[in-house]
Amino acid sequence: MGLVTFSRVSYSSVGTIQSSDPNIPSYQVSYEGSGGLSKLFIGSSVKLPFGFLGGATLDYYFGNLNYYSYINFDDNVTNINTSFDNDHRATGFGTTLGIISPNLKDAFGMNSFSDFRIGFSVNYISDLTTDTLLTSTSNTLVDTSAFSSTKMSIPIRLNGGISFVLSNMYKFNLEYEFQPWSDFKLGDVKSQNLRDAQKFSTAFEYVPIRKAGMSLWEQMVWRAGLSYEETQYKFNGQGINQYSVFGGFSFPMGIENTIDLGIEYGIRGTQDNNLLKENFIKMYLGISLGELWFLRFEK
Repeated sequence: MGLVTFSRVSYSSVGTIQSSDPNIPSYQVSYEGSGGLSKLFIGSSVKLPFGFLGGATLDYYFGNLNYYSYINFDDNVTNINTSFDNDHRATGFGTTLGIISPNLKDAFGMNSFSDFRIGFSVNYISDLTTDTLLTSTSNTLVDTSAFSSTKMSIPIRLNGGISFVLSNMYKFNLEYEFQPWSDFKLGDVKSQNLRDAQKFSTAFEYVPIRKAGMSLWEQMVWRAGLSYEETQYKFNGQGINQYSVFGGFSFPMGIENTIDLGIEYGIRGTQDNNLLKENFIKMYLGISLGELWFLRFEK
């Protein structure tokens, strides 16, 4: 079980507009967004017939999405500054189901592989009950313009992957993810800035076979990966894509305990159609702790 972030809204944009009408002074427009959805889940796995493994989670989604816009006039004596707050509070349930095949190397005659598996998963979210509140505020008035309860429809997400191991040490993973965000709706309204999202990724991991007398450096696990993602966002008719490369390692602190370090470098977006291109670096630090439970030892 656990609590994780499902989505996040965080942006701020400010611009100054010069009016061509001499009776209207220049003014500043600000847009801000904050909040997001969190997921509380509990799950388990089970061994199925013929060596298949299945897993399922029960998910509860909740959170607030807050959108703000402000108009501030340079001449605020004869013009009224105004702000608009549009808040959405969403709650609802969902589930994630997955299955992993047994070792299929013999079934496909792959004698050079020591392990070959296929996996699939699906994430389904029921329509989230969403309370919406729109408030406008000026120098003289605070007005609740609208209050309603509607539904937020988040599209289903599909994942498929292949994993194979060579010489019991070299693991390769291929994964594909698809989510039709063009079907996202708040109420009955679809967003013009969303498209179907898909992601291709591949990863490599080197896990040395442990032997007596190995040093800690010889027991280190090394990882690398690449990914290409067509994100769900599009602006001015231009889709936002992302390319990423990963690298990292796990340093052993015992039989099942490690310190995990990773780094990611990515390129997202484009400068075409007056858009923004980003180059970013992410660092990862984790601690993995393992312990054997529920084993009966002979006295």
